[in-house]
Amino acid sequence: MEIRKDKFRTHAGVEIKQRREMHSVQLRKANRCTLIVSKRNKLNEAVDTKLHYDLLMSIDQRLYDESTEVQMEVMKSLLESYKNDCDVICALFKKLRTDLSCNDKVKFEIAYNKEFIPILVTFIASYNSTISFEAIWSLINLAAMDKKYSEEIIRCKGHIKIYQQINNEELLENSIWLLTNLIEDSKETRNVILTLGFINKLIQVLKQKSIKISLLRTITWSLSCIMKEESNVEVEDIITFIKLSETLIELEDQEVTQSILRTFYNLTLTDKHFISSFVNLLPFPIILSQATKEHLLALKVFGNLCQGPQCFTEIAVRANIIQAIKSLLVKEGSTEIVMEVTWIVANIVYNAEECIEELFKMGIVDELYKFLYPGVHSDIKDNVISTIVNICINGSLSQRQRIAEGEGLLALILMLDERNDIGLLKKVLEGIESLLSIYEGEYENIYAMRFDSIGGVERLEDLQMNSDMEVFKRTQAILDQYYYSDQTELDFVLATSQY
Repeated sequence: MEIRKDKFRTHAGVEIKQRREMHSVQLRKANRCTLIVSKRNKLNEAVDTKLHYDLLMSIDQRLYDESTEVQMEVMKSLLESYKNDCDVICALFKKLRTDLSCNDKVKFEIAYNKEFIPILVTFIASYNSTISFEAIWSLINLAAMDKKYSEEIIRCKGHIKIYQQINNEELLENSIWLLTNLIEDSKETRNVILTLGFINKLIQVLKQKSIKISLLRTITWSLSCIMKEESNVEVEDIITFIKLSETLIELEDQEVTQSILRTFYNLTLTDKHFISSFVNLLPFPIILSQATKEHLLALKVFGNLCQGPQCFTEIAVRANIIQAIKSLLVKEGSTEIVMEVTWIVANIVYNAEECIEELFKMGIVDELYKFLYPGVHSDIKDNVISTIVNICINGSLSQRQRIAEGEGLLALILMLDERNDIGLLKKVLEGIESLLSIYEGEYENIYAMRFDSIGGVERLEDLQMNSDMEVFKRTQAILDQYYYSDQTELDFVLATSQY
């Protein structure tokens, strides 16, 4: 019995060993087959890639010396032939996008005439995100070049297809860019896209804790283009944006800050009743900080408010704009900055008479006189003269006296030049009339005497040769009332006048 067991064990052990070896051989064969198939696939991919590369290189070489029209025709033909080949389509779209990235209007027109816009629109919703990305980028370039290209994109329902891609993170930034271009070119498209909730979508993205700076720049730029009176923006969306803007400006990104301030500027251009719904929520400390850094758009926000109703001017004054004006006038920045600052001062004097005294105390009125001399931009001079004239008309007696006894009277005389704009001359004459009428004493008018002593009368007589009848009548009225007591002298002046 034991002998039989030993023989069985020996026989069974050999058989098991043989089976293991056979199984091992089969596993090695299977692994080898898998490896061979894998190598073949990689080789095929390499061959395909090389074929595509060789194809595209041959296209480039073939088209190098051809005209743009021939190139576009060949590309269109290849798109049709390889419409199911993602690599070829992607490469061709990249070439098209490169061609449309320059400002060569001829290339854009050829692409338009060859009907590339409908082709690009069909690939917006491609299953391959790279193809969609390239198609959208080309459409962005087209929409930015000419309104008729935007209209063609809209005719092909491109704006609808783009909006459907806005939830795709890979295409979000380019989709926003293209939609914004289309919105600016067409009111009808603006209404359609905004009705879909485009602004709300942008604000929701802004609320995310982590957002790429490039996407942030695109969104804030988009909102600066959209948030205008004609956009019918909801007040709730504006208020939400205002609350977010403080955090965004603190990022100290120049492009983001520029876009946010442009949005505020656009919003303060809207209807006064609409502005009233959010004006008190604007982050004035931040806007004022940007204004003191000579940021023109920040100043324009205050300029728009001061140009509006008195209550808006008072809001700007409470935001300490007058203190900022003083520092900016002392700095004497660029022409645009000085122009905006003097414009704000003119509107403050016109709308908020109670602020005139503060302008005197801060020395702002005295700072203005230096902008009335030769070489200064005419718009700046006009703003300064408007300020002085408004003080002469609307100011208190003591404020008008300070103008008459200080440099104000001399400044007005210097502007009595027939070469100046007729409207400006009329303002100056109005201010002079107001100043000369201050004195009501029994004796000779001291302001009229001072005006004459510094050459004012001579300037008025020269102005009587002006071709404008109203200027002539105003100068004649001033001379008659304060200087021409002798009828003979008056007759002589009238006789020498062209009238």
